[in-house]
Amino acid sequence: MNQDWYLLDPHDVLMIKGYCLEDFYGEEWEKRYWECVHDNRISKRVLVLKEVVRLILKVYGRNRELHLLSTVMRLTVQTLISTRV
Repeated sequence: MNQDWYLLDPHDVLMIKGYCLEDFYGEEWEKRYWECVHDNRISKRVLVLKEVVRLILKVYGRNRELHLLSTVMRLTVQTLISTRV
């Protein structure tokens, strides 16, 4: 979990390397990803993988809270409508 995670600028990858990483998968994707990581011409941001996972879980938690709040509001409105005389 203490590994580095590289966020690459997809425009730089396309302009400098002439391809998009999303067009590949498996070993070919991994090979091209590391080529991009080691190419100093490509803009990149380095994050610790643990931080990426933490941010994903934080966003997931917020989305769950928003979904729960939305459900409660919908049920409340339905209850108010159904109890009207």
